[in-house]
Amino acid sequence: MNGRDSRAYKIFEIISFVLLGLSFVILILQCPIAVLYSKEIIPDGYVFKYIGIQMTKGQMPYLDIFDHKGPLTYLINYWAALINRDYGIMILEILINGISAAFLFLIPVKCGCNKAVSAVIAFASMAYYCSIFEAGNFVEEFALPFTLFSLWVFTDFFLNNKVDTFRLVLCGSSLGAVLLLRPNMAVLWVVFCIAVLIKCIKEKRAKELIPFILKFIAGMTAVVLPVILWLYINGAWESFIEQYIVFNLTYSDADPILRSIAMMDMIKRPVIFIPIIIIGILIFLHFKKKAAIPGFLFAYIFYIIIQSVLFTMAGTSYDHYYITAVPFLAYPLAEMIKAFKEHKKICYVFVGCIALWGVLLTITPLSNFMDYAVLGIRTPADVAEMIDIIKTESREEDKITVLGNWGYIYLASDRESATRYTYAKPIIYLDKTIYDDYFNELDKEVPRIIVLEFNNDEIKEFLNKHSYYIIYKSKYFFAVKTDENVIGGNINEH
Repeated sequence: MNGRDSRAYKIFEIISFVLLGLSFVILILQCPIAVLYSKEIIPDGYVFKYIGIQMTKGQMPYLDIFDHKGPLTYLINYWAALINRDYGIMILEILINGISAAFLFLIPVKCGCNKAVSAVIAFASMAYYCSIFEAGNFVEEFALPFTLFSLWVFTDFFLNNKVDTFRLVLCGSSLGAVLLLRPNMAVLWVVFCIAVLIKCIKEKRAKELIPFILKFIAGMTAVVLPVILWLYINGAWESFIEQYIVFNLTYSDADPILRSIAMMDMIKRPVIFIPIIIIGILIFLHFKKKAAIPGFLFAYIFYIIIQSVLFTMAGTSYDHYYITAVPFLAYPLAEMIKAFKEHKKICYVFVGCIALWGVLLTITPLSNFMDYAVLGIRTPADVAEMIDIIKTESREEDKITVLGNWGYIYLASDRESATRYTYAKPIIYLDKTIYDDYFNELDKEVPRIIVLEFNNDEIKEFLNKHSYYIIYKSKYFFAVKTDENVIGGNINEH
């Protein structure tokens, strides 16, 4: 490389890392839980944050507060609340997403790409991540660094034959962490562990499998067992089984038509079809050269296909589901560049297209930040008005309930939920026993204020029974209050 080429590469490298850094900053700036701006009041993130705060007051997830995500989700929000009630989650998200960005860079490096190209690939992956982030604090976000680290371990094993005890233990620990977040994201370990098994048998390295498996299981057990003991000791084990396993099986039993709609949405997403097309091209090039197709390439396409199908199981399609697909991009893009390394012009064009795609993906998230932060737009006006009314019409010790899916209201009004259920939609439609249990708890601990997104005869009966009257009404919801003597949440009627 002559001096001129060296200077050009250095400039390219600097630009690549600047773009990668910029994508990371844009990602963090989208987090309304942290910086208090929002294009929408995200349901899941505020439920998790509320549970984390209540855990600092001695409550247990599942037992004292209903939700069906994995226990590590609540522990992360608990640790965040210990750091700082309002901004602790931002600190942890910077750490979590920083690790993710690092491994999105390191995976192409393991594939043999130089630092500049690896940074461009990581930038494109992070840019796509930005475009589907949906404000953060999701289980998919928390699982991403564990997934990417393990993918890096598997990549280095298959391409460079490198493995050691430390990596095996941490890879097992990563699987344990993901099992404690959402089990259907564990496809990567299932597929690549089978691929490792086949590779070791094919290469007559079967003796290495036993220590591999023992170290892997040791790492997984080190993460899972303490959490199981924590749940059991605090009396939440049965509630955990009921909500995290039994309820989630019901939640995933979607109508075939809804699954078909979700499947159509999945197929059109670039994070799905781009890697599959690239892998198809790579397989074709191996056939053309009459070269053996790497087992890792086959394993990778199975990983993408199986994980993609699981996205559709619930019959719904949200952008944040596809955070789990962010790892799909790094290896195929890196291998495509390597495949044409002898054709520099093609490589330059391909890398340029990757960078351009990344830039285009960051435009919308960046404009959202400009609109909602710089212009001072915060929560929707009707939500802000209702929260002010809740603060005015109730005391801090009064409890409220939200019959809908607005966990943000509890946090913004600084009021606790009167029941175990901080949200009602969609769970009351999926399990009638939850609907009945919700109203039984309301009868025992009648809230001062109820926020409603919908109404029916049973709700009207309850409101009339306890003399509720409307204190706020908007297009999407209304709030009612009772003046009955609420003491510690219990009703003593006049």
